[in-house]
Amino acid sequence: MTILRLIFMVTLAFELLAHSFIADADHTKIYRIGWLGFGSPGNLLPLAEPFRRRLAELGYVEGENLVFEYRWREGRVERLSALAAELVHAV
Repeated sequence: MTILRLIFMVTLAFELLAHSFIADADHTKIYRIGWLGFGSPGNLLPLAEPFRRRLAELGYVEGENLVFEYRWREGRVERLSALAAELVHAV
């Protein structure tokens, strides 16, 4: 398994574990997905494009009924716990 595939799978797992939903004023559910990236946005966001595209195919459109909360470790292991806790509180 390549390192990029592993990073993507771990990030996806965090997303699925951290998601929750809220309701806006007109009672449309807005789903929030926490995205804990292990690198930087420029390196990892392109890997998530198939995931985001599939969500759109299923009717989950970012900015309409879906919001991503991004946090990036940027190679610093010591940030992982704080970022994970921040995501839990954000979503």
